[in-house]
Amino acid sequence: MHKPVLILGAGITGLALGYLLQQQGVDFIILEKDSRPGGHIRSFREGPYLMDAGPNSLQAQYPVVQQMIDELGLQAQQIFARPAASRRYIVRRGKLHPLPMRPKDLLVSRLLSFRAKMQLLREPFVKPAREQAAETLASFVRRRLGEEWLNYVVNPFIAGVFAGDPERLHAASAFPMLYRLEQEYGSLLKGMKQMAKSKQNANPARGQLFSFESGMQALPDALYARLHQQVLTEMPVSSIRCQAGSFEVICRQGADSQTFTSQVLVSTLPAYALAALADGDWAWIKPHLQAIVYPPVMVVFAAYPLHAIQRPLDGFGFLVPAKENLSFLGAIWNSAIFPGRAPADQAAFTLFAGGMRHPEIATTNQQEWATRMLKEFEKIMDIHQPPVFTRQWCWNEAIPQYDLSYPTHISAFQQLEQQFPGLYLAGNYRGGISVGNCLQTARQLAERIVGQIKG
Repeated sequence: MHKPVLILGAGITGLALGYLLQQQGVDFIILEKDSRPGGHIRSFREGPYLMDAGPNSLQAQYPVVQQMIDELGLQAQQIFARPAASRRYIVRRGKLHPLPMRPKDLLVSRLLSFRAKMQLLREPFVKPAREQAAETLASFVRRRLGEEWLNYVVNPFIAGVFAGDPERLHAASAFPMLYRLEQEYGSLLKGMKQMAKSKQNANPARGQLFSFESGMQALPDALYARLHQQVLTEMPVSSIRCQAGSFEVICRQGADSQTFTSQVLVSTLPAYALAALADGDWAWIKPHLQAIVYPPVMVVFAAYPLHAIQRPLDGFGFLVPAKENLSFLGAIWNSAIFPGRAPADQAAFTLFAGGMRHPEIATTNQQEWATRMLKEFEKIMDIHQPPVFTRQWCWNEAIPQYDLSYPTHISAFQQLEQQFPGLYLAGNYRGGISVGNCLQTARQLAERIVGQIKG
């Protein structure tokens, strides 16, 4: 079968790309090895409980996000986070402390010492690093803000976003905005002040967290409904042959095989999955794909009676610094953020563990680990009753890490695309790991492909 465009993988990037190409009248086929599309975006309804095993929320930080939701007719299902969800907590010495979001909050905060607060005032006078410095995020934060900010603000934040380790992440790749603020303004504080001014006239909904009444899976489901005839599920790729201007993909199902050809080939597969297919003239890219680490992440959903919870649920949840030596990375207070996640007399939570802090979670007794997590969580939350409902999942290869070698890999991916015009590598190991990043990547890639085919 020949199609102008072949897309490998029906995760959110592949589905969004297919949708955007469809809008432009470009013919394509998406090949997906699983029986369902959506990748790690999975929502489950069990009785009165609504659970997300992957991403729990989304922000419309790019115009394409809300535009796509509107076009798919999902506005009626869209639910925005309650105002209290803007409050985030950090654990220190076993207690929850609100993360200071305003200068006056910082003055009275017990999360950080007086010395750390003074370090923030000195930040505008710290000289920027030389451009394109190979610097870890940990080194960046130590240099500009000091050790305490790293340990009790950045370390838990990185655990919540990347399930990562700031000692290994490449600052400019993992958080390009922070790097740009330093390079453009010479200071994070100065840069953030300028950003706050520019946002005063922006759409207030742009930065709001939201989900859907049926969970995050509503988005890939809606995309799949539009593309259904062009998405082939249970179609695992066994080999890829790359030539200048043409590509051949073979899928095998037992003794049967099917061959697809195209002039444009887009892989949205995880880096490790594409590495297994790299052969022949493009086998040289394999080490770069294999070097991108995807640590495991375990997710535990738990519900408790409201009367058993001794503290107010007045925030998004909390994150755990590595120095606290706990078995999990943080917890999301689902019921405090969105309605309909549990019965009215209960509260629902999502705990997550593993990542670069505890990669051994993939091979340990996960039930025992989950039990330990919940006991630690109950102590922090002052809960004196076991959960009335729990479920758990483990993603053995969860979130790609943008480590110090990441710029080298990106250069290699660009070189590969130059070697084989019409070949594109996409997914959350390029351009950012969030759902919003993936949608923006799909938009940019769709523009390039349309230009190539129709130009």
